[in-house]
Amino acid sequence: MGSMIRKIRYYIDHFGSWIYDDRKYISPIQPYKLIYISPSRINFCPVSTPSTSVFRPSPVIDGGWDQQLRDFHQDVVYISFRDRFINGKPWRDTEYYQFMHDQIRENGSYKLLENETQINQRCSELDKLYDRIKRTGYHSQSELDKNKIKQLDTEKTLPPERKEITVHIGRDGEFLWAGGAHRLSIVKLLNIKSIPVRVCIRHTKWQEHRDAVYKNKEEIDKIDPHPDIQFE
Repeated sequence: MGSMIRKIRYYIDHFGSWIYDDRKYISPIQPYKLIYISPSRINFCPVSTPSTSVFRPSPVIDGGWDQQLRDFHQDVVYISFRDRFINGKPWRDTEYYQFMHDQIRENGSYKLLENETQINQRCSELDKLYDRIKRTGYHSQSELDKNKIKQLDTEKTLPPERKEITVHIGRDGEFLWAGGAHRLSIVKLLNIKSIPVRVCIRHTKWQEHRDAVYKNKEEIDKIDPHPDIQFE
């Protein structure tokens, strides 16, 4: 049943992308395409991200959403992972541990967690995730589909591409963090050189730039292209 739901979601996402965005531009959006970049290129995220429809997996959106940014390295997850994996702090002494408690108290649950026992179990699984990436390197979600740490997969009905680290791309081509803070924090702390990411939102001005390049795509090989301007 799960695989069937994922297939349906795959087709819905591609159709939604074409209806809302892809048909308006000449450069392909390809909502499930993964691009490989260095984690060191993802340093900021929008203070406020535009709301989007569930049927638009890779929307093109205008406006100033890419102008006001915050430092990813000041995020509670990154700080806590650094405290845990670099400085050796117990999980319960990290900000993230308290954050999970606060979310459960205020909202009743957090990522399917409902009590301290489950929080401690999740922390144990995060230790395993860090150790595995450190030992075997970073792999895409499709590569891990049958061997992933199942307790950390809270979106089992999504296609694997939708569960990759996601980025937005601002008007000048800057990569901005969108989703997957746990894995992004880990690969940054481990100095992993290259990871697959899926593009979520593109700024309209950036998409227009992609169109301009696409019109002359025979010239792409003559320049040092942006990873989002590598058309197949």
